[in-house]
Amino acid sequence: MVWMLDREALLLPDGAVQLSVWAPRVRQLTVQLVDSQRSIAMQRSDDDVYTTIVRGPSPGDRYAYNLDGVRLRPDPMSRWQPEGFHGPSVIVDATAFRWTDLEWWGIALQDLILYELH
Repeated sequence: MVWMLDREALLLPDGAVQLSVWAPRVRQLTVQLVDSQRSIAMQRSDDDVYTTIVRGPSPGDRYAYNLDGVRLRPDPMSRWQPEGFHGPSVIVDATAFRWTDLEWWGIALQDLILYELH
């Protein structure tokens, strides 16, 4: 595997967004903010993890990773890619979702059906 994300775009309490990507075979990595057309360089650590904290984007904004200035790739850990598998990812505020099923306790064990296929 060429690269993998530690986690999806993380919204920080001050409104900034933290991005982290493990990319051992990439020499340079930037995040492209699609809506504002900004490009931000990411810093590489000794363990091949690129990180950056971006100020300005908000939930709903689209972003993609630019690998070595050649290939744009979505965030493989993103919660939403409305344009499909190869389209840009979207920053999602997971805390904004209001759950409506707090009274649901799941299915009783005796009512479960397990199916195993080899």
